[in-house]
Amino acid sequence: MNVSNSRGFGFVEILVVVAILSIVALGIGGLTVQFSKQQQQSNTVIQADVFRRSLIALIVSNTSWDYTTKANASMACLYNGAPCATTTQQPFAIYDASNTVFYDPATKGINYSGQVCDGFALTGNDQCPLRYDLEWQPICPPLGSCLNPQVLINATLIYKPLNSRVVINTNSYSVPNMVRAPQ
Repeated sequence: MNVSNSRGFGFVEILVVVAILSIVALGIGGLTVQFSKQQQQSNTVIQADVFRRSLIALIVSNTSWDYTTKANASMACLYNGAPCATTTQQPFAIYDASNTVFYDPATKGINYSGQVCDGFALTGNDQCPLRYDLEWQPICPPLGSCLNPQVLINATLIYKPLNSRVVINTNSYSVPNMVRAPQ
């Protein structure tokens, strides 16, 4: 007796195979989407941290700080020998050791790759969703003149995507209350 059938696969068998392959494909697709979201999440926080560390390094660098104070009009009292009149936080742009603007939050933001970009908006922008607000303030005595003071610096991360589902705890990547000694 011959058990082989020359008919091949029946319609029901083909439907079962297609159903199984569809379920497997959907599972793989879901895992791929989830992996992509996790990768974007990780990349975003890594880039925010790298940029934060770059800002700290430039603030600590005497050469960079010298160029920064001389390029920002509100910081004139830090290098010209005059007492600092302001006691409020003032925005500033930061310069690198080659006297080039490294980052100016008044006009720039940061993209998901950690590169400086144009187009940051408080209403949201997925192409330029991050910004560090940089502010300085002299630490002055309660009475008397405020000559050659220490400086309090805050670098506050702001995250405003338009559609992205990446979640960032901006406080973890900000630089609150960093004190810079006078030169």
